[in-house]
Amino acid sequence: MSANIEQSAENTLSYDLTDDLTMQVANKFEMHEMQARLVDCVKQEMAIKTANANAQTPFVDYADFCLRGLVFVKQDVYVYSVSGHNTKIIVPCEYALVLDVVRQIRSMPDVAQREQELKAHNYGNRALPEDIVLCLDMLPDSNLIPNVFLFDFHNPEDAWVRQTYQNGFISQAAIEPNHDVMFFVRDNDQYLFKDMVHEWAHALRDTLSQEDLNLLDAAIELERGYYVPLFYMLRSYAEHMAILAEHLLGTSGQLFIDMAQKAPVRTMAFFEVLRNVLGNEAHPRSICFDVIQKRLLHVKQAIAKRAEEFLADKQTKITALQKKTTMAV
Repeated sequence: MSANIEQSAENTLSYDLTDDLTMQVANKFEMHEMQARLVDCVKQEMAIKTANANAQTPFVDYADFCLRGLVFVKQDVYVYSVSGHNTKIIVPCEYALVLDVVRQIRSMPDVAQREQELKAHNYGNRALPEDIVLCLDMLPDSNLIPNVFLFDFHNPEDAWVRQTYQNGFISQAAIEPNHDVMFFVRDNDQYLFKDMVHEWAHALRDTLSQEDLNLLDAAIELERGYYVPLFYMLRSYAEHMAILAEHLLGTSGQLFIDMAQKAPVRTMAFFEVLRNVLGNEAHPRSICFDVIQKRLLHVKQAIAKRAEEFLADKQTKITALQKKTTMAV
């Protein structure tokens, strides 16, 4: 781990560990503060990936799905620049007009009237560009994501996942090979940042050296079957890492503690590969950096020993198995 990060953290954690390791960001900023961060808005035309409703299923393979299951449609979009970030937020113009109404309601000074009108509006819970700004602020390094799209339709690639993974599967976020993040019919709820972290972790993985990838994937293999909170983790190393990131970098201190204690080797490996991002002061620094520092300290003080004990026990079992195999031969 980066020494300068560890040294800047407190030497001891408070006794209220869960609260100490929780990112307290709910209602931290007023709507007008987030609005002020959207410093520019440009209208332009883009080819947007959508589902081909007339495509015959099943698809032969992913290439066949891309050929027949997807269609790109030119749409007018608004491109928002964000103060403090290089990331752009992009919203189709028609959807942006709907979100403008939601924005006006959320800006109402009368709390009771605001809550009543949001509840009555069909889009009252939808995430606004301002909500994405806060998510970008919380990320360890928003530079990994060039653009964030907000769409009022479901992920067009869900059809392929439903065919190959789980019938009825619906996703609310996805990431493109160029690391653009897309949100589909996304509400502004407690899971919005979790989804952002998930997609961000995919982008992070693409930037890792082969050495770091080998370290992380080896940790996943060593603890395979020991703690898997979501079955989707087993879909691939990339999804495993993304869900690991949800727990280790998400807002909940309790979820962080649970993952760290039950998956100590993966936790150590994850923060080890994260060191370059956290230690690079040229990157936009997370507003939750102090909490991340405390989590790093907790990993160093409490989790490293658990990881060592796990690996020692693993090695003991491997040695015993090797002896039995040798005797059998």
